[in-house]
Amino acid sequence: MLLRPGGLAVITARPWRHHGELIDLPSAVLAAGADAGLIPAARCVALLAGLRGGRLIARPSFFQLDNIRKARRRGEPWHLIVHEDILIFRNPPSRRFARTQGSSA
Repeated sequence: MLLRPGGLAVITARPWRHHGELIDLPSAVLAAGADAGLIPAARCVALLAGLRGGRLIARPSFFQLDNIRKARRRGEPWHLIVHEDILIFRNPPSRRFARTQGSSA
């Protein structure tokens, strides 16, 4: 692994739709990180929005808007995804790293 012992990895991921079904990519990334031996440290939400006159204004991608418009024309009540998940993983400290850190305290 290229991440130093005790180091952090930060990944952004967002859900998307495949044939109308919402795919939960952030949870799959969390599982993959845990399978790789990383420790999930935090999961935060980043809104894709701006402020205008004290109000939040959604800033979705062109593709999000296009997909929503097409779905609504077909009568499918999709909602716009206007966030990304921020996933923070910690690499466990190695035994050698933990010994050297512990002996200096």
